[in-house]
Amino acid sequence: MTPTGCAATQQCAEGSLGQMMRQATTAEVRLDAGKAALFNVSAQSTGRFDRLLPRTERHLPLTKTPEGTIQASQRPGIRRMSVKTYLANATLVFAALVVSLLVTEGALRLIDYQYTPLRIERIKTWSEWRYFFASSENENFVYDSELIWRPRKGSEWFNEQGYRGRLLTATKPQREFRIFAIGDSNTLGVSGKNGPQWPAYLEQLLNENGRNATVTNAGVYGYTSFQGLRRFKQSLRYEPNLVLISFGCNDAMHVTTSDAEFVGRKLRNNNWDQVLMQTRIGQLILNALDSSPGHVKERLVPRVTPEEYKANLTEIIRLAAAQRIRVVLLTRPFTGNSDSPWWWKNFAPQYNAATLEVAERTGVLAIDVYSFFKDCSECFVDEAHLNETAMREMAKLINKEIQQDVPTQVDR
Repeated sequence: MTPTGCAATQQCAEGSLGQMMRQATTAEVRLDAGKAALFNVSAQSTGRFDRLLPRTERHLPLTKTPEGTIQASQRPGIRRMSVKTYLANATLVFAALVVSLLVTEGALRLIDYQYTPLRIERIKTWSEWRYFFASSENENFVYDSELIWRPRKGSEWFNEQGYRGRLLTATKPQREFRIFAIGDSNTLGVSGKNGPQWPAYLEQLLNENGRNATVTNAGVYGYTSFQGLRRFKQSLRYEPNLVLISFGCNDAMHVTTSDAEFVGRKLRNNNWDQVLMQTRIGQLILNALDSSPGHVKERLVPRVTPEEYKANLTEIIRLAAAQRIRVVLLTRPFTGNSDSPWWWKNFAPQYNAATLEVAERTGVLAIDVYSFFKDCSECFVDEAHLNETAMREMAKLINKEIQQDVPTQVDR
């Protein structure tokens, strides 16, 4: 081959190579344009393409891999945890918490740590009855915003009007003499439809000589004169001619909240307190809550003070006088002494004395039932409740004092 031919051939090759490079450059430019178009699509197109990616990779920047494929970039520091790993970690945390609680409970028991809130202590020592009677779970009583609790109408103990005894007509018959016995558990008597109760025995005695007397038992377990005043107001619709009032036992009970304050707050059953009391850790929590800033330190107060008691009796007498209803006050019988400085019997004499004082000041009749049974310990089934024989004796005592005021013919 001549040099001239060689040169020509080299020149041809170079020409061909240049043409090929120009074509490759053109193709690369077109490819870059295609990529730019792909990565600069509209928001709507991007949304459609985004839905094609796995959920965890949506909205991540798209990158080109060495192989030329397009994929979503992984954010630095983000690792996907499997459900199995998550549950294992949660189990470890829970187990550690349980072990810590058990160790703490054991340590508190070892040092004999104990704490009982005063409000719970009063429940345990049978001084606080209000939560029990006001509970919606009670079969014979229901919560009442004015009375704290009231009889459940139509239950085992009470008729459809919430009393023990005969149903009363809305309009009183002309010749009927109505007596209401308003008091606490000693008035209500023994449970059951035919359970012993002195108001029923009083009605029998009064009607032996041709009288037409109806004695309605309006006694309620755990009641104080605070509730008795309201119970009396509710009885006015039945036009009683005479009311017998017997309180003082529950008034003297010392608790952390008086009746006047208790009725104005939302009922709290202390259920969580009772649950927490089962463990030493729970007791520690209660102590911390009771010691927290702003918490009012609990102290013992009577459900009804002697002064409030006298005011309640006086108000009953005033309202009764306006309706021409006769009032007879009864002292509250009980027996024995108590070594507990805060037990109600150590304060009850003040309330019996207040009963006699109010009767003397207002001029109404008072029957000293307490003194009548004072030396008769066998007359009681417990420290505060008469047995059936004594109930009959109490009915005789009251009948003797009021029978002359119960005529055989009633004008109103």
